[in-house]
Amino acid sequence: NETGQMRIIDDKVASVLATTKPWTWIRPIGCDIAADSIVLSKDERIQPVHMALLAQCGVDQIPVKYLPRVGILSTGNELLPSTNKDQCQSGKIPDANRPLLLSQLTTYGNCKPHDLGIISDDDSIEMLSDKLKKALWNDDIDVI
Repeated sequence: NETGQMRIIDDKVASVLATTKPWTWIRPIGCDIAADSIVLSKDERIQPVHMALLAQCGVDQIPVKYLPRVGILSTGNELLPSTNKDQCQSGKIPDANRPLLLSQLTTYGNCKPHDLGIISDDDSIEMLSDKLKKALWNDDIDVI
């Protein structure tokens, strides 16, 4: 069983039929990235391919911006968690906005969304205050 310049002997062994000239598969330094080329632009989101390019350029560290943490908090007596199976209560509605916002923020990929849950209008001011203090301490941005 021959394919081009190789003979397949079995599933673990192959024999090379043709020789290559010395330096055939050796590329000269700088042939893939020209001097003074821009490999990564400022504010560009780093993808896996960028890591390979940076490694080729001998760069092992770069300054980066961190993704801001965004907290999403729903408020209201009328809100039920979306996991609540008893959603047909009079005067109650499922909390659809919080899951929507969390999903959109996740999809955009330019922040780290943080689910702060639901606070009822009947919860004490202390409970709300504690929740907001924790959120403001842990998050860069909070949406209420």
